[in-house]
Amino acid sequence: MGIAEAMAAGRAIVAGWNGAATEFVLEGVNGFLSAPGDVASVASHLRVLWDQPDEAARMGFASRDEAIMHFGGEEQVRTLMRWYIRAGVSRLAV
Repeated sequence: MGIAEAMAAGRAIVAGWNGAATEFVLEGVNGFLSAPGDVASVASHLRVLWDQPDEAARMGFASRDEAIMHFGGEEQVRTLMRWYIRAGVSRLAV
């Protein structure tokens, strides 16, 4: 499962400070980020989520809200329209 899928499923994210995670994971809001290869940090973050299910659920709800903002239907249409305009297409041929 990727970050977008986990966010859409309402899960708190535990990921590394590399790739797309840094764009979508808000530290302490919808998940945690760790340095790549920092096993102790990942374990610590997972322990917090395991030991504090209410906090994990809160982060999961925040994660889903973030996913809707970034990956929801309206945002996808806006992104597609920006690409069309950048490509020089002033209107869509229907």
